[in-house]
Amino acid sequence: MLTILRYVSFCLIFTIVFSGFLTNFLNLFSFNLSTLLIDLFIVVTIVVYLIFGKGLTRGLEFNIKEQPFKMYLVFLFLLIFKALFDENNLIERVLGFRNYAIYLSVVFLAPLYFRSHLRIERYIHFWITISFILCVFSIIQGIFFNYLPKILLTPKSDEIFSFYETNIVRVNGLIGNPINFSGFLLLFFALTSSSLIYTRKIKFLLFTLLCLIALYLTYSRISLIGALLILSVGVGLYLLKIKYSKIKLGIYLILALVGITIFSNVFFSREFEKNIMVQRMLGNEETTKGSNLEHILEIEMAIKYIKDYPILGVGIGSQGESGLGQKIITDGAWYQIVLELGAPVAVCFFLIIFYSLFHVYNLYIKSSDSFFLILTSSYITFSAFIILSGFINSLFLSKIIYIEYWLLLGIILGYNRISIIQRKILIEREQFR
Repeated sequence: MLTILRYVSFCLIFTIVFSGFLTNFLNLFSFNLSTLLIDLFIVVTIVVYLIFGKGLTRGLEFNIKEQPFKMYLVFLFLLIFKALFDENNLIERVLGFRNYAIYLSVVFLAPLYFRSHLRIERYIHFWITISFILCVFSIIQGIFFNYLPKILLTPKSDEIFSFYETNIVRVNGLIGNPINFSGFLLLFFALTSSSLIYTRKIKFLLFTLLCLIALYLTYSRISLIGALLILSVGVGLYLLKIKYSKIKLGIYLILALVGITIFSNVFFSREFEKNIMVQRMLGNEETTKGSNLEHILEIEMAIKYIKDYPILGVGIGSQGESGLGQKIITDGAWYQIVLELGAPVAVCFFLIIFYSLFHVYNLYIKSSDSFFLILTSSYITFSAFIILSGFINSLFLSKIIYIEYWLLLGIILGYNRISIIQRKILIEREQFR
């Protein structure tokens, strides 16, 4: 059974990363094959856990008295209540419950997939490798878009994303729109940049640089801001960990400021003024002008509807990908969550995010395990981006990003539990000597 769960874990992340290829080339039915497979893998894990219980987990399961699990159970209960009594379409409510609760459950299911640190390390390396392959494919999309068929440029039924009066195509890795793909790349960037900081290996430098190229080719402003934020927080965590001196900190800050100043002067100089990314950052590009105004109007509209339905919301699953009827485009994950769930349930969800972040930060501070530092640093830096982006776009609620985010947290918690079990075994051995 453990072998089956290991295969399920690898199939899950493989399906998540290459979901666009499955949709475009193997989707023989009206429903989305990649979504069906992802749902199947998660449900199989839940069923196996419910049937075999503690005999399978051997101490890796979550105790119901633990804070993360208690918060999740409260959130789950509230979601079930909403799914039963909200007045929007039943299918929307079922899909909404799946999107919020079932996909979040990978936090508690992930520890069941692995029995040792070595297996987790292999899994993360596999995750990074297949993400790198998709990253390279997206660069090919950006360079050779004139020669590629549409099936390799965009997911089925989607339009190719480009700019007004240009032949520039925004890459998407077949995952979805360029914004969602930039979120995928930024998690990959968090993993590779953290690996680079703590291992200093050339391959992670290569992965990080190629990821930056792919991020640029999405032509997403939030992606470049996100990369800078992730790198800044990651370096800050590293300096905090190595117990830097004030002199070293001053030198690092001066070098960082000089680097940012030089980059800004070059990037926004006259030589680059016609560059599409520079125009987007400055808000001068035609498509961007309309996008900025649209963003502001959608956020204002979202706030208005939140004020109209502050407690109960407009219905779980009624917005975003699961919404079937008329939707309010909130253009921000946090607005959509409050609008769908109502403030009380949304606050419970936000508490899970912030408590988890605080918990992982404490694990990072106490740890001396280099691989665990990579995992925790990646999660913290990517969370910093997610918190910021939630006010600007809804990429966090994209199925791919949402599951990957909670899966990484689950792997971190599982790795820590294995460490705790190993320490207990060592203590018991010492006592019997």
